[in-house]
Amino acid sequence: MRAPDASAVYWNPPPTPGSADEAYLLLPDRVVTGRGGRVLNGGSVLVRGDRITWVGSCGERSPSIFHRVVRLEGTTLLPGLIDAHTHLALDGGTDPMGEALRSSDDEILATMETSARRLLLSGVTTVRDMGAPRFLDTQFQEIASRDGLPVPRLLLSTRPLTRPGGHCSFMGGEVTDAEQGRAKVIENAGRGADWVKIMVTGGFTSGSGSPHRSQFDDRELDAMVGAAHLHGLPVSAHVHGTEGVRAAVRAGVDTLEHCTWFTPSGFDPDAALMNTIGASGIAVCPTINHRARASTGSLSWAVRAAHLRSMRSAGVSFAAGTDSGIPGSPHDRMAESLAAYRDLGFSALEVIETATSGTAEALRLGHLVGAVAPGLRADLVAVRGTPDHDLSHLRSVAFVMRNGRVVGSALPVPPTHRSE
Repeated sequence: MRAPDASAVYWNPPPTPGSADEAYLLLPDRVVTGRGGRVLNGGSVLVRGDRITWVGSCGERSPSIFHRVVRLEGTTLLPGLIDAHTHLALDGGTDPMGEALRSSDDEILATMETSARRLLLSGVTTVRDMGAPRFLDTQFQEIASRDGLPVPRLLLSTRPLTRPGGHCSFMGGEVTDAEQGRAKVIENAGRGADWVKIMVTGGFTSGSGSPHRSQFDDRELDAMVGAAHLHGLPVSAHVHGTEGVRAAVRAGVDTLEHCTWFTPSGFDPDAALMNTIGASGIAVCPTINHRARASTGSLSWAVRAAHLRSMRSAGVSFAAGTDSGIPGSPHDRMAESLAAYRDLGFSALEVIETATSGTAEALRLGHLVGAVAPGLRADLVAVRGTPDHDLSHLRSVAFVMRNGRVVGSALPVPPTHRSE
């Protein structure tokens, strides 16, 4: 795998893993904590090793330890964004699936590195990768860990489970019956999967199978979901059609991807089922990308937004995700995608919390990331301006810290010294 493009990162200082005796005092103009609508004007954050150890104002406490004081004037510090639906192995160009089929393993690994770097430098510090061929996602994670590459925190789903020739079948997760489905779940778990992804319906971008119909019967879904939960893995369901949504909810999946309510004759946004989803705590990742508001045709943004507003009114929680990697969806545009959530009735601050702590909770990571709070991992981003008032400021990334390590900064980071 090729080395990272150093010109894409402002290394300041040279990257080193966080350690128990390395600390940073971050001094932005403001801190958006990512939880409870809390915003601290003049706030500061102390990072020691890979953890946030203190959040407040310098007037409240002046820690007397060795640290780097990082002055982030003109910025707002917030938790790193979380993208719950990405495809690192796809390049986001005009024919990502075809390109992946034509590429060698080394070429796909290079694409994954580029994708991951772009995500991180755009302020996305955690991603859930939703499928890669031949377990290349776990191989990439091993390489990134071994070589200390600057990448987001990775949750992997390895091979999506689908019908022979079905949507994403080129990734190797073809299933013909319940027993084979159970066996492939167990194999995915053994190869390092954090999530199990089931293509409950077909899709629009690769393979056969109708987006309107469920690809699996209840027995098959129960076998796969049961095996995943037995191995401690949550399950995401790729679902477009209402029939597939019903089947996935019956099977007890943990997140619903897309959830577009298609039927062969139009749409069936089932209000009772929305209430069930909301009450059960199943999060919906609507895979909204930067082009969502311009969507026309059968699933125009007006129609889609109306469905999503109904889901929100029914108590459904959302996990922010972009489906980056699919045609026309590059990996560095998540910040631009978030404005579409304003059309669903979210305030700018609620959008930020959805894309940080809300998505962390949906991905079972709320105990690790998603907020600026003592004890959590130091996955932090500073942006110029006030994104809690104007989400477009999320695009102006000035500083990125991942797990206590400064991985990108357009601002000076001084050498370690003792604070007085």
